[in-house]
Amino acid sequence: MAMFGNPLGGNVEFAQVNVNVTGTDITGVQLAGAKPVTGTGRIIVDAAAAKSMQLSAMNLVTIVADQDVLPLSSMGPAKINDDHTFELKVQPGKALVRLEACRAPL
Repeated sequence: MAMFGNPLGGNVEFAQVNVNVTGTDITGVQLAGAKPVTGTGRIIVDAAAAKSMQLSAMNLVTIVADQDVLPLSSMGPAKINDDHTFELKVQPGKALVRLEACRAPL
């Protein structure tokens, strides 16, 4: 079972529970929502490499690290600012953060 809200409306919450159904009624299952977590930081790049990288043209994306957890909603990529700082939102729990080049529109 899982629940989530509308990320575009700003009221998203995450909850998940595994339920094993064995042929009898299930009662008393409760889900409590958790709001997204905000992460902030700065990308550190070697000075020589930084000259050839345009970090502001890249994004950070997060994916759920635990394969047993259903990714309930995408919070969207985090933009990297010109000063290499970023702020991202992610569902609670372990997550992988990846640096991706922005793709040109099709």
